Amino acid sequence: MSERPRIALVSTVYFPPSHSDVIVTRWLEPLESDRAFGWPPEGHSKPRADIVSAYIKEFTDKDIGREILKKHHVPLYSTIREALTMGGDKLAVDGVLLIGEHGTYPDNEFGQKMYPRRELFDEIVAVFKESGRCVPIFNDKHFSYDAASAIHMVETAKEMGFPLMGGSSIPICGTIEPWPAPENAELSEAVGLYYGGNEAYGYHSIAFLQSLVARRAGGESGIKNVTAYSGEAFWKANDAGVWPADLTERAIQESLNHEEGEWHKSLSGPKEPAAHHDKWPAAYVFEHCDGFRSIQLNMNGYLKDWTVAARDKNGTIYSACSAAAKNGKNNFYAHFAMLSAKIEEFMLTGKTPYPINHYLLTTLATDAAVRALYQPGVKIETPKLVLPYKL
Repeated sequence: MSERPRIALVSTVYFPPSHSDVIVTRWLEPLESDRAFGWPPEGHSKPRADIVSAYIKEFTDKDIGREILKKHHVPLYSTIREALTMGGDKLAVDGVLLIGEHGTYPDNEFGQKMYPRRELFDEIVAVFKESGRCVPIFNDKHFSYDAASAIHMVETAKEMGFPLMGGSSIPICGTIEPWPAPENAELSEAVGLYYGGNEAYGYHSIAFLQSLVARRAGGESGIKNVTAYSGEAFWKANDAGVWPADLTERAIQESLNHEEGEWHKSLSGPKEPAAHHDKWPAAYVFEHCDGFRSIQLNMNGYLKDWTVAARDKNGTIYSACSAAAKNGKNNFYAHFAMLSAKIEEFMLTGKTPYPINHYLLTTLATDAAVRALYQPGVKIETPKLVLPYKL
């Protein structure tokens, strides 16, 4: 590795405020306000690693990537191979930022956006193989909409021996107040509330909740099955007490951004294709291998936060709201400043903030849950989600 590690960007698209913008732009142009969120790291006037090359798959009329990269003398290449070799014959960088979020891609039959993260990943890995050398890869958000692709990516990284980090910015930014549950608490169930798309934001909620409850006694044991509810099935399950009303209300109380009045009167589907509106409201109920239950409720139209409430075996309730509630548009989505700091640390050390099974489990849980919405009320076994880990 060079004295200042060199990072290549591989992106689907770069417009404001896409994930490429809120990560790469602040990497090249850190905001003064980012210092309060640990970016750049304390004692440094700029990031400790440099973005030195880029590949962008799609350009739109809103593109700002070319302008920003040119301003900072970062060459933009026409292929991934050229970006990673910087126009040469061998891998010439020390890490890769893979940001396969946003862009013009179709939805599959389950309403999942078919981002080509695996395809981009495979092109990166091909350069590793040609060069006989590997470097860390950060994959923004979940590894893939497709379970087989996600497993392939993780197994490839393990077989070739390079560090792989994925994940959401929501767990990274933590909670507004410290998570009150003691380490190794004997938790029995938890409810997570979120808004937005069932996949894109449901993933954030699953990852956020897991970042808290995987600290329970024994650690995360893995997930053995999932049952999803949508539309009329959601309301029947709510009336039947499938998810605990007291935890739901406690999680609502943690929200900083929600409507007044009763939550069940305000739910609405996000502005997505009409074909997906029959999957609102939506709930995911996961049964974990140790008997723990985690429930995700999409409260789009009522709140705009990620919150969690959990109960231990003695009946004590713990709750929290993601700090992203305070880190929005007004400070250029400052939770991405915190994520950038974690990405940089990963590039320097090869160590991920969470174990690889955390990233894989949350990816596979999202995929399984979204697909389960098309069989509402049916318990679906998930043997591939038996992925234990400890935080």
